[in-house]
Amino acid sequence: MKNYKIGDLVGFKWPGVNKHLRVGIVLQNSKKKFSVRWFWYDKKFYLENQFDDAKKLNKKYITGIVEYTKKSDDICIEILSDAKSSYLYGT
Repeated sequence: MKNYKIGDLVGFKWPGVNKHLRVGIVLQNSKKKFSVRWFWYDKKFYLENQFDDAKKLNKKYITGIVEYTKKSDDICIEILSDAKSSYLYGT
């Protein structure tokens, strides 16, 4: 099981797709669950330009705060930069 910390920059990868589909920051963390505020997503993968309401739906359902349960190692969220890295200090 990954050890997420508040402030970690994380990326979501769908199995079999070798790129990040969403990027966010860990807001809460406990032994059993954690929450992420997603602020970026791959607009092409999520069909943003394919139909009229896609942008509105993506903003509502893909960005935002999502809570995850820590059940196993197969969570497709990886740490891109941990909370103790230099991005917090502006260097």
